[in-house]
Amino acid sequence: MTDNEYADIMMTEAYTVKQAPAEALQRLRAARDKVATLRSRACSIGAVRYDRDRVQSSHTHDLSDDMCAIDDAAEAAWLAYMEYLAMCASLRLCCMAAGFGATQTNIWMMYYAYGHSMGSIALLTGRTKSQVQYLLTGVRPERDFCLGINAIAESGEIYGS
Repeated sequence: MTDNEYADIMMTEAYTVKQAPAEALQRLRAARDKVATLRSRACSIGAVRYDRDRVQSSHTHDLSDDMCAIDDAAEAAWLAYMEYLAMCASLRLCCMAAGFGATQTNIWMMYYAYGHSMGSIALLTGRTKSQVQYLLTGVRPERDFCLGINAIAESGEIYGS
């Protein structure tokens, strides 16, 4: 394998690690929206109507099915939240392995994990937008991040080898 091929693999892996929290956050938001939708729908369940012989005369939702759907959706939301936390921890671990300082790690977390824009990060951290952009997309930080992922992979820290 040539150095260029190896660098391409590491850059692809770095891109995947950086995008994982954002994708996990989207799944979490979708799961939370589903729970909210199911809960709001359950609040509108009408009363069961019976005729004189106590036979149900109108079609209504089955409350137990609705509650089961809400429980399933809440469990899916909890799993999505755990996945999101794991992705954020993975990104933070890679930032630490890259040798980023606390400020740069926080900037990467704000951008890649929490979805802040570069402008809002600049306002929050008291830096210029170009400084934030350099810390996120500069050649050196990208290289260091790839080397950090490589160091984790070689140490077997995640895989337990």
